[in-house]
Amino acid sequence: MEEVLRALYRLQQIDLELDELNEGSADLPGEVQELEQRIVTLQSSIEAEEQRLHDLRRGRNDSKATIETMRERIRELNERLRTVRNNREYEATTHDIAAAEAELQGTERSMMGLDGEEANIMRGIETLKGQKEDAATELEEKSGTMKMLHETHADEINELRTTRESLVGQLDEELLRRYNHIRTAYHDAVVKVRKGACAGCYRAITPQTIIEMRRNEQMFICEHCGRILVDEETVASVTV
Repeated sequence: MEEVLRALYRLQQIDLELDELNEGSADLPGEVQELEQRIVTLQSSIEAEEQRLHDLRRGRNDSKATIETMRERIRELNERLRTVRNNREYEATTHDIAAAEAELQGTERSMMGLDGEEANIMRGIETLKGQKEDAATELEEKSGTMKMLHETHADEINELRTTRESLVGQLDEELLRRYNHIRTAYHDAVVKVRKGACAGCYRAITPQTIIEMRRNEQMFICEHCGRILVDEETVASVTV
């Protein structure tokens, strides 16, 4: 049992060291993924606004053509007005002129609105492009940081993982299940008994339990926090 406890404690120390090495970059993969998705979303928004701008400009060109058509019609109606032969033709022609002028004025007002809308869309596109550029810059920085951290600690992490696999092979599955379950609540699933207390929750351990622990004949669990307890002398020589 003493060798099992030593292996378990060493496994704990390796896992703590791996936790520490991964802590600095733990959030980076998620942040990189969010930035990548943000860039995709921004690009979609840019394309949608550019399509709006294209449709607006096409509509404005159609309006320009309509204005030219209406001006030509008004000119023709005014020419006709000079040759009318009776009041009925005069009234009908003046009515057509008034209708054409009203339509012309309405189209020109719409054109003025299109100019303002075009300016707003262009400003919006520039804002979106700026946001996309900022996101791309941040993505490059975070991706670089993640790569640097990986390269810096890659050898150390690989070595620790290799040692961990060797230790896991020395422990039975039930013990590993218990260890992993405890680690869901505490990073330090295996702790020393120091000065008569659990080094995890600092609750006192009975003298009788401490005496029995020193025999290394069985495993002990802290009654208060549920961590696995190991006698301090047993793990004194354990190194990662």
